[in-house]
Amino acid sequence: MTSATIDASLLAVPLESSGETGLTQYIASISEWRNIMCDGLLKAYIRKQTEELLSQIDRFPDFETLKKNIKNQHDSPYTVRDIHQVVTDLRSRSLCFEDEFGIRDLLTDKEEISPDVTENLDDDLKEQLLKNLVLLMVINRIGHGSDQPLIVGFQAPDSGTVHVKARKHDVEYVDGFLPEKIPHKLNGDVRLYSKSFALIRDVKAQDYFLQNQNEEGMIRALRIKISQAYLQRGENPDLNQPSYNPLGKGFIESVNLYMKAGKDLEKLLKTMVETFERIAVGKSHWLRTGKSGGSPQRVRDKDGAGAWRRKVDQVSRLHYWQCPAGRIEFANVTTEHNDDTIIF
Repeated sequence: MTSATIDASLLAVPLESSGETGLTQYIASISEWRNIMCDGLLKAYIRKQTEELLSQIDRFPDFETLKKNIKNQHDSPYTVRDIHQVVTDLRSRSLCFEDEFGIRDLLTDKEEISPDVTENLDDDLKEQLLKNLVLLMVINRIGHGSDQPLIVGFQAPDSGTVHVKARKHDVEYVDGFLPEKIPHKLNGDVRLYSKSFALIRDVKAQDYFLQNQNEEGMIRALRIKISQAYLQRGENPDLNQPSYNPLGKGFIESVNLYMKAGKDLEKLLKTMVETFERIAVGKSHWLRTGKSGGSPQRVRDKDGAGAWRRKVDQVSRLHYWQCPAGRIEFANVTTEHNDDTIIF
């Protein structure tokens, strides 16, 4: 699962001066990140220092602070209770940064970032963002299994990447964690996201299946791959497509055999997306009842679904059922060109 760290700028309650526009943007941003966490597509971390800072500057998203900052926004379609519920849900689904990475604080100076993404923030949030950028650059340098990006509450740069330089003074570790060797001169990149779809665009869909190798993992991988296809076409993606389980009872077992044969999971996912999206339908062909080209298509007795096959690579084929109502059900993937088996 993709993971990221949430910056204080995402959680900070908008000031009353930001008006209805600021409030609308705040709830939209919090909601979209909460939603992909609910869908199991993102594991998020929050630093204890982030929540401590927000409390100190009176912008922590508790009920009373929300009520005070938006009390005069009579035109807002959201109630204080609505907003508080969404923020609370996002926080409850987030994990403790310090428990995962073992670093409580990192003291540095001579910090430089390019591009400068702090210019429109007030001083407290600016300082916290800079700390988080340096800290995540270090986390990525010393290696924790993934490139940890930062989620922010303002427009991220088009490139999605900030280059960070700093000089280390001291590191405060969580009790019980073995100190990591952190260089004196720090230099590296951190990915920055303000929109969830930008993160979805960059993730590797196949990783969601590889982590679990079960139906849930495959459906998540397929939904991400479909959303990425939407984004490539310049369309708004829908992370709920397919809205049903499109996997037949033997499909995952056949995928695992396909992978044991050294086959490319990325090619299979691409073929599944093309099939589901009805792209280049001429690449799909009937699975017939006999060997001759004039034999009729195989049909499943229980629902009248027709059997189809589609090329994955030179020898592998994706076999699926197309149901009378139009739904696609992926039956199995084969690793031999002449294997016409389809699981009913």
